[in-house]
Amino acid sequence: MSSPKREVRKRSQARVPSGYAAVLADVKQLIAESRHRALATVNRELVCLYWHIGRDLTFVGDEYAITVVNDTSYIDLLFFHRRLQCLLSVDLKIGQFKPEYVGKSQFYCAALDEQVKLAHENPSIGLVLCKTADRPKSARP
Repeated sequence: MSSPKREVRKRSQARVPSGYAAVLADVKQLIAESRHRALATVNRELVCLYWHIGRDLTFVGDEYAITVVNDTSYIDLLFFHRRLQCLLSVDLKIGQFKPEYVGKSQFYCAALDEQVKLAHENPSIGLVLCKTADRPKSARP
């Protein structure tokens, strides 16, 4: 005597047309190839974007020390954007975005504007890059 699950499996297999497995395998292959092409296209576009942005960035330093009231903080990456004529602080985070990161970025920008920025330069810009996020979030310090 066979189990009910085995009977259902036998009946469902009997309804599958011949050649179905081959068609399904072909569709899966087409989807995989399309995904690969899509990822390659996105990657190519991002590389172009980074090159375009990077042309205007000048590296100032990493772990850039900034001292406010005898307390030293370190900016992960500091750049100068030539076209915008401003400093760009980049704060790198491992986890998800937290609103307090914006406050820290604003603090860095204020300190940079007070201590590092030259008179002819525009106010500093802060950028927080998080490894994971539910959706893109942005805040202008």
